[in-house]
This record gives sequence, structure tokens and C-alpha cells, in this order.
Amino acid sequence: MKIKILLTFALFVTSGIVNAQIYLMNSTTNNTNVTTCTGNLYDEGGSSGSYTANKIFVLTLTPATAGTAVQLTFTQWAVASGTTMEIFDGPSTASPQFGIFDNVNTPIGMQIMASASNPTGQLTLRWTSTASVSTGFAAGITCHIPCQQVYAHIDSLLCVPNMVYSYIDVCPHVPITFSAHGEFPQNNLVYAQSDATSLFIWDFGDGVIDTGQVVTHTYIIETGYDFSVRIEDVQGCNSTNYATARVRISSNPIEVINPVPNFCSSTSVSFITGTGPSSTIVIDNFHLGQSGELELADTTFLPDGSGVSYISDLTYTVFPAGMTLSNINDLLGVCMNMEHTYMGDLQLELICPNGSSVILLDYPNGGGGTIIGEPVGQDLPVDANSSNTTPGIGYDYCFTPTSTNGFINNSANWTYLSTYTDPIGQVSYGIDQANAGIYQADGSWNSLIGCPLNGTWQIKVTDNLSLDNGYIFSWGLNLNPALIPGGWSYTVPIDSIAWSGPFIEQQLDSSIIVSPDSGGIFTYTITIYDAFGCSYDTTFHITVINSPEVNLGNDTSLCNGTTLTLDAGNPNADAYLWSTGATSQQIQVNTTGTYIAEVTNTDGGTLQCKDSDTITVKVFPVPLVNLGTDTCTETGIVLDAGPGGAGYIYNWSNGASTQTINVSSTGIYFVEVQSGIGSPCFDKDTINIKVIPHPVVDLGPDTTICIQRSVILTATQSNETSEFTYVWNHGGSNTSSVEFSPNGIPGPHIVSVVKTGCTTATDTVIVTGKLCDVTVPNVFTPNGDGYNDFFFIKGLKDYPNTLLQIYNRWGKKIYESTNYQNDWDGKSYSDGVYFFIITFIDYYEPMTGTITIFRKN
Repeated sequence: MKIKILLTFALFVTSGIVNAQIYLMNSTTNNTNVTTCTGNLYDEGGSSGSYTANKIFVLTLTPATAGTAVQLTFTQWAVASGTTMEIFDGPSTASPQFGIFDNVNTPIGMQIMASASNPTGQLTLRWTSTASVSTGFAAGITCHIPCQQVYAHIDSLLCVPNMVYSYIDVCPHVPITFSAHGEFPQNNLVYAQSDATSLFIWDFGDGVIDTGQVVTHTYIIETGYDFSVRIEDVQGCNSTNYATARVRISSNPIEVINPVPNFCSSTSVSFITGTGPSSTIVIDNFHLGQSGELELADTTFLPDGSGVSYISDLTYTVFPAGMTLSNINDLLGVCMNMEHTYMGDLQLELICPNGSSVILLDYPNGGGGTIIGEPVGQDLPVDANSSNTTPGIGYDYCFTPTSTNGFINNSANWTYLSTYTDPIGQVSYGIDQANAGIYQADGSWNSLIGCPLNGTWQIKVTDNLSLDNGYIFSWGLNLNPALIPGGWSYTVPIDSIAWSGPFIEQQLDSSIIVSPDSGGIFTYTITIYDAFGCSYDTTFHITVINSPEVNLGNDTSLCNGTTLTLDAGNPNADAYLWSTGATSQQIQVNTTGTYIAEVTNTDGGTLQCKDSDTITVKVFPVPLVNLGTDTCTETGIVLDAGPGGAGYIYNWSNGASTQTINVSSTGIYFVEVQSGIGSPCFDKDTINIKVIPHPVVDLGPDTTICIQRSVILTATQSNETSEFTYVWNHGGSNTSSVEFSPNGIPGPHIVSVVKTGCTTATDTVIVTGKLCDVTVPNVFTPNGDGYNDFFFIKGLKDYPNTLLQIYNRWGKKIYESTNYQNDWDGKSYSDGVYFFIITFIDYYEPMTGTITIFRKN
């Protein structure tokens, strides 16, 4: 069994074997008490002889000077397998045991002195031999003021970067701040001890030693290191342990950048980061360490229960057979990454392989609804849906024998989150949540002393109340690294990779696809981020040859007599080749055919970047169209868009598609002629055609009308059209009909009209005006004698539709006729004076007056 931390080291060490009294452990001194402060102690063979097998000798050493303690300094140790030396802190083998030394665990270099808690200052030794060995052991005997216990501890949270699970992970050449403190359990038992009066001695594992409670060190070589700190107190007594831990330094994982062959633009190329030699960027993320490392337990689901316990196992087999936890300070702690919705119903227990255990969190613990980690729940703080098994986010919770941070269920260790959101976004709450951190255990750690290190360690979680789930994602013991045997190594995982550069089309975890759209020399930067938070970058260059892009355009057509320039583009390309044999960038074409252009760029070597295109050119004749001048016709006309040719296409404004059309109505006619389907060769013409029937005009026979009246004269015909024009000799009218009146002038009037279409027709009529007077009597005698019995208005027949209205002397209308026929006899009315109004349709003014009805006796 290794003994590294239970032994007390004194500053005043005797160098070599003192030339003084010689003491042997043999049958003579067996079970005796030797009082001395000087001398040399040997096995029964002395300084050069052999010890014999199968012997057991017990010897007690008592200090000769009062108030001092015996100290042994072993200068020689070579024993057979199975031979042991047990050393006890007191007057007998019943006293507390310092440890057992054998052929594996040697006391060479140690100063073993009775402790300050041992008032006798005595040491008792028990020697058990197996096979005989010629060398044996030798130790010097001295006495000193007894050293009080000193324990060195590394302050993991005060180290920068923080130490997690006994590891400080750091980037290359980054200074590390180390911090430690002392524990003085026997302070003031003999003398006063404190951090301020103690010397902290750091061994960084790279050959550098430094002193100070807080020190800074930068490692030069990128690898893993075991570092330690020990303490010398005010009396020069060394700490009973070396507080040890490890530094893991990241290293640039980029080893090789393989050259990228030249390639053509518009080509997709992958750049790959990997460990294989064919990768573009070859990386190696393995680094060697210097000692062992313990593994962690896997995930354990904590389903809802009421008084149900769940066990998470972690089995160790790396320690020497029979090795036990002899000093509780070698157990730096136990850490769990976990989440749970309700701390108040949990009990956490650490169980060692022999069944001994320590309660980390006791139930009931007063934790109430405090949440551990970030669980996924509904109706928090208790997950009312225990079927919800979605893992949440675990926090790291550690319990250590040396923690002074208080217990996890102390309200001072909780943080109130004003808003807590489930990771799956279900509900938000304001709740207490336990901080991840380092806490004291509710039980006694000393119950684990003597636990075998090999075997199955367990975390036992008891869920005492229902309605909540949880997870332990991982857990493990944090032991003094000096106890962990064997070489160790570590890997710094790649966390992420970032790329920068032009034309990145797609980026995956460890590769990118680039698709340059032009040629040139382009620079790319890759930055690798590892799990330690370190970043490494490098740049590389690629040469892209511009891939020509040939575009001759769509197939096209030409008109005969014109020339088309075909351009392969890509000025200053390395080579041009046309199907005509031309090697220039452009060619001129004027004949029907299919033309191919190929353009090539090279890198001066074997790489050729090519592109080609094809175009078909068709040459068409040019059509000629002449419809003639605008014209007028009485019978219609044939319009001809010729001369044409085979395949010609005719598009007339009236929708016709023939070379000729018959026109029989007035209009503007347009034709467009194309010399074939797809031909760009067009011609067109427009003509204005007037189709007007032969003019016919007949004003009718001569007529006579009253000079006060008028007559309507019309020159229209049955196939009348608006294309006719009219010119009248009377009044200058140009309408097809006119109203003619003698205007009070009696006698004949000659009226003529000229009607014009494509040709002209004329007609004349004589209108004679006559006098048509109207005479109104002032009296009539409706007595039935046959004379003057009616109100007779002379000349009224020349004015049809005349309106007659008669009123009595009081203004009341008594008679009305719209076409008076001289037939009112007034029989119904008495004699007297009446008033009349005569209104003519085409006369100038109404006539008014009085009429007297007078009957003779």
C-alpha cells in the first residue's frame, strides 16, 4: 500500500546514518523499549548482514529528551516480497498506525516522526519477515519537537483557469494562477500555525519549483503535467500530504496542409479537415500525460418514485491489490452532473466497495422546491407529469471533505431566478435553483477510511416523494492524483471548426465545399476551436483557373445582305477555335449554317479549362411590298402584297393571310410580309381605300308652299353612306337634307344639290311660294239658320294642326282644339264677347282677339 499523505515530514532531517549507538531489531530487542534520541536502527543482520525469514519483532523507541518526539529517517530499504514494516504512532501496536511498508511501498526519503497528538513521542515498529534478503533496512534515529499536522489543499475555484476534477485545462503559453491553503487540525496543540506563517512549495512537474500561496507559472512544452504543493509550517514541519493535481495543455492540432491542385472555376471542390493523410488539413489531437486518470459513470435515469432508491455503479480496477483509502484527505471529493425538479425529496449516498458509506444529502433535507440543474418539467417546481422523461441540462455538484461552502440545502446556496424557462419551452416560473458548486456532506467522511479503492463504488439516490423525475448524467471520484497508478494520456477534442474565404457554398462539421465563379489566387483561413477553449488558425491558398463561359446566344436569323458578328467572349483567353477553322475571338457570318466556338484557358501545365457553344444562323430574303396610292372605288378593288416567294407569310390588317385580298368597304388596309417562319426580314405598306356607291339624287317634283312655311328637301339614296358629300346652292348647307322656306317671298325658288362620292350627281327642284292669309271674324250667329252658324277662320286649311283656345270674360277656358276644323258653334254658351288664342305650328306668332256670339231673333 502506498503511503503518501499520512506521514509527518520534519524540516530538520538527519542526513545519512549518525555515528552513534547501533540498534537491531532481533530477538534480543523484541518487545523492548529503547530510550534514545540518537543512533542507527537496522534489521537483525546489521548494516551489512542478512535478516532471517519468518520472524516477527516489535520494538518501541522512546525520546530521551522530554517534550520531543522520535523521528526515523530511512536511508536503506530492500526487502523480500511479503516482508513488511508496520509503524505505529505510540507506545504499542495498538496505537494508530502510520502505514505498512513492503517491497512495493518504500519509506526511503521519508522522515517518520511521532505526531503532536501523541504525548509520549514514542514510535512502535513491528517487523515481519518472509524470505531472507542480504540488505534489509537502515534508519537514523533523532528527536525533535513534534510536528503538528498540516494538510495542503489546492483551491480549485481560485485557480485560473479553474480546476475541475483535479485538472486545469489551458491553452499553450497561457499563464496559470495556482492557489492553495493549509488545513491545521492540531493548531495550537504545541504551537500556532497559519497560512500567513507557512511556506507553500510548488512543484510544477516541469522541473520548476516556486513558493507562495498564490503563484503564476507558464508551461513551455505542450503536454500534460502532474503538479503538487506542500507546506512547511512555522516550525519547519512539512505537510502530511502533497496536494496534487494535473495540468493538461492544448496543442495546435494542425500538422500538415496538403497542397490543393489547381482547378477550374465553376467547379465544386471539397476541403476536408481530418486525421487521414489525404485530408486537406491534417490534424492530430492526441497529447501525452504523466499519470493515471479515473473514468466517470454513465447516465442514470431517476424515474418518479416514493421511497424508491436508484443505484449508479462505477467500478475501478486500476489500483494495486489491497490498496485502501487510508487518509480521507486523499479523497478530494465526489462530483455529479445531474438535474432534478425537486431537491426536497432526495437522499444522496456514496457507498464504497466494502459497504461503508457517507450521506451526502440527507432526507428530509429542507431543500424544498429547490431545483437542481435545469430539468424539463410541467407545473414546476414539481413535475406533475412523471411520464415526461426528456433529459434536462445537468449542473456539476461536488461534495468534498474539505469544503467550507456549507451544505447544498442551505438557502444561502440557492439562487432565485426571476424567470426560469423549461428547455423545451413549456412553462416559465420564478423559482429557487441550487447553484452548481462544492458542498459539505451531511454525513461523516471518516466512515470511508479503510475502503478498498478497487471494486464497485455506488451513488445511491432515494426519491422519497412522488411526481418528479431526474437524471445523473455522470459522476466520479476525485482522488489524489498521486494515488492513481499508471501512465495517463488525454485527448483535447475538437469543439468546432470555422472557415473563412470566398465562394464557400456549404460548410459541414469538418469540411467545406467551395465553388469559385472566377479565376484567381484565393486565400482561406481555417480556425479550429477545441474543448479547452483554445483556437488555432492557419491559411492556405488555392489557384483557380478561370473557366471560360461561351455564350453565342440563341439561334438566330439574318436578312440577306447583312452580316452577323459572333463573339466567343472571354477576352484574352489562351485559345479560340471555331468550326470554320478561325482562331480569333470573333468571326463574321452571312450565310446559313451551324457555327461552334470553343475557348480554352490553361494553367501553363496540363490543366485545361474549356467551354463551347453552338449557334445556328439562317439567312432569309428581304420581301418588297407596294400596295400603291390611296384610292376611291365604286365597285371594290383587289390589293396585292406581292411579289412573294415560297414560304412567305402575309399578315393583313383584316386578318387575311393571302398574298391578295378583295376590298369592298372603306378603310385603311395594312399588310406585313415576312419572308419565312423565323425570318427577321419584314416589309409592310398601308393604303387608304374608299368604297362609295354611285351617287343618286332626286329632290322630287316642283312644289308650292305658303311663304310663311318650309319644306324638307332630301338627297339621300337607299345605299346611303357617310362617304357622300353634299353642296346645296341655297344656304350653303352640306347635309344630306335641308329645310327650305320662301321666307315670305312669293314666287318660284330654284334649289339644287351636288352629291359627290367617287363620282358626282346633281338635281334641281323649283319651290314656289304663295300668300296664305288667315282671317278671323269678330262675330258669328249660331242660330241654326245655316248662315254664319260656326266660328269660321278663313285660310286655316293652309296651317294644319293649329291650336285654338277660347276663354270667357272671366278667363275660364271653355273650348280647345289642336287641329281646328272650323266646327265650333258655341251653342252651349250665351251671347256675349269671348276671347281667342290661335297658335300656329310653323307661323311666326300666335293670333289673339275677341269673338262675339250673337243670335238673331
